Amino acid sequence: MHADAIIESLTAFLDIKEFSGNSLDISMLWKDENDVAVDFSGFTGRLEIKSTLLNDAVSLLVLTENDGILLGDGLGLTNIIISLTPGQTQSLGPGKFFYDLILVSPLFNINTYLSGRLILNQSVTTVDSTSPLF
Repeated sequence: MHADAIIESLTAFLDIKEFSGNSLDISMLWKDENDVAVDFSGFTGRLEIKSTLLNDAVSLLVLTENDGILLGDGLGLTNIIISLTPGQTQSLGPGKFFYDLILVSPLFNINTYLSGRLILNQSVTTVDSTSPLF
């Protein structure tokens, strides 16, 4: 799945539905109150996926900048891209999960920019190296 979003607030809530074993790419463009794309140069990011909202719950998957999170595309079209590989969604398996994305500015301001539920459904069709698609 590939999704694009333009977001005009500091924090956004986004529920994501996908199939376990599929790739997942979400491109977002954050804009400020003047409708200008936010520059995330120098920021660091962390996205955690957990099975519950409890703070002490074990993280099932952690993404960081340049490892599943891209801050800025160099073209000004998006300023945050989140990518999960088919192997990552497969390892989570079908189920309902919770996630949030925290960014830290060069001045060490910490903000949660995105949070929501990740719902991974079981696919009916199975594909592996011995069963070609066509």
